[in-house]
Amino acid sequence: MDNDNLTPSRRPSLIPLALLAGGAIGLLSFWLSRRQAPPRRITVATYNLQSHTDPERIKRLIKTIRDVDADIIAVQELSEQAAEMMHSDLKSAYPNMLLDPVADSPMKGQGILSRYPIREGEYWQHTMGFQLAIIRVGQSRLNLFNAHPATPLTTSYAQRAHEIDDLLQKASQVSGAVVVVGDFNMAQRSEDYERITAEFIDSYAELDQDHRLTFPAAIGDLPVISWFVKPAVRLDYIFHNQAIRALKVDVLPKSRS
Repeated sequence: MDNDNLTPSRRPSLIPLALLAGGAIGLLSFWLSRRQAPPRRITVATYNLQSHTDPERIKRLIKTIRDVDADIIAVQELSEQAAEMMHSDLKSAYPNMLLDPVADSPMKGQGILSRYPIREGEYWQHTMGFQLAIIRVGQSRLNLFNAHPATPLTTSYAQRAHEIDDLLQKASQVSGAVVVVGDFNMAQRSEDYERITAEFIDSYAELDQDHRLTFPAAIGDLPVISWFVKPAVRLDYIFHNQAIRALKVDVLPKSRS
């Protein structure tokens, strides 16, 4: 990788950050700072695509991505069909894509769409998929982790803890601005959440938006956010290190698939 001009500031600015999430969407806006360079504000979103393979449903997912209009979007549960349609339909809006669908297991697929150049990318698997994208934003480097740890409902709490340990260990090996996003399959009161927030800042909590719940988002074709069923827990998060500060956080209420 070309490391020219990618050295982070030794005293990074704390900059406000914004988040918009709906069911499985989180939108985050932050400034990325570098020595002798002005802070830069960009937006990041995370969205679980729920492994959809039907073209009509994928079209609705793509419309949601267009409506969110974030600079960088990380998606989980990316099917081959969704990857192909996103590459075709969103290439002009997001010329830089890191798409890693898994043919026989869409739940393991991950993707990152970016308006900024992706200098390097890595995909790895545990129970489901993980990604790291090194993104060049102006003269600065952003390390974006796209995470989807195991759900204890199908594996175990120990397995989720193991996957989060691996994620934290990988994140400790990069320098500069770090953002960790995704569907973590964990509640805010869990031990895994406490271990992550010992290292990173939760964008929601930073702006006192703990009540922003994201699961469940839909039951079949029926949106959950209604008078009879509402999201009960937050599973989707955007964390960041001290190089970044949240501006705004929210949950997009119409992220139905």
